[in-house]
Amino acid sequence: MTPPADAQPRNPDAGDLGRRDFVASVLGAAAWLALPRVHDGEQESADYTLLSDVMVAMRDGVRLATDVYIPVGRAAPAGTRRFPVILERTPYNKTAPSRSERTPTNATPLGRGDVAAFYARRGFVMVYQDCRGRYKSEGEFVKYLSDGNDG
Repeated sequence: MTPPADAQPRNPDAGDLGRRDFVASVLGAAAWLALPRVHDGEQESADYTLLSDVMVAMRDGVRLATDVYIPVGRAAPAGTRRFPVILERTPYNKTAPSRSERTPTNATPLGRGDVAAFYARRGFVMVYQDCRGRYKSEGEFVKYLSDGNDG
């Protein structure tokens, strides 16, 4: 398929990620998570600013505890002050290591900060939020039913 004559090329720095670029980013992230990790005692440089326990109000006034990891040292796309956001809502404690980063080669899951640093270096804001009624969030937790109106 030939693009129209007046079609503008995609600018990856402008935040308009094409389908192929998005898939490549996701596959790259998955590959990074699957690689064996060696902990040599060195800590990575500060890739993000953490806003911890931000209470975000829902439509009914219930506030959900939220940790926001904002990239530092990166310009926002297209000169704006906006970054793309990855949101993970969990009933299992937003500060606990996620079990989803455990692989056959890595029995120890990555911490939330490690995952956030990976995405912050690539220009994403990472947001972890406790579900309604869980850990530091307000409200009542009803398994499978309390999330629909919140997210």
